[in-house]
Amino acid sequence: MLYGTKTRLRLLEAADLKTVAKWRNKPEVAARFFSCWPIAISEQGRWYERYVTNARERMFIIETLEGKEVGTIALCNINLHHQAAEVGRVMLADEQDRVKGYMADALVTLMEFAFREANLNRLYVETFEDNEEALALYRKCGFTQEGLHRQAIWKGGRFRNVAVLSILREEVV
Repeated sequence: MLYGTKTRLRLLEAADLKTVAKWRNKPEVAARFFSCWPIAISEQGRWYERYVTNARERMFIIETLEGKEVGTIALCNINLHHQAAEVGRVMLADEQDRVKGYMADALVTLMEFAFREANLNRLYVETFEDNEEALALYRKCGFTQEGLHRQAIWKGGRFRNVAVLSILREEVV
């Protein structure tokens, strides 16, 4: 388990799949993800079977220090040779938790682990260019926008741009 000042991160377990699918299928949450497809529990189960044998991914449940489950965050596409990984599956389940600083704390906690313990040098994230809330979070935590994938995702009946942000170990350690 990884501990921040407001949250703790624990690795995803099979018992979490129903909760994660429920969160992920909320319209306000699904709108922030690139995929247009709802998530079925059976799909989550098949995905989990592949996930637990994939050394290139680590997904965490974000909990408050009191143990309330509030969201998810992950390191994806972990590349030990290049010492890089993508921050992904960033999700808070309830609107009221967005203003409590849980995601910023979880992200900083994950960054500290990635840079200090996992020996990664670079973390990057992709989000919709117009997702001001996400962009503000990443910038607050030290990420710098380094590029833009133009018209990269078809979502909501239109092509959308995707911003790419990154942070290097030397910028935070």
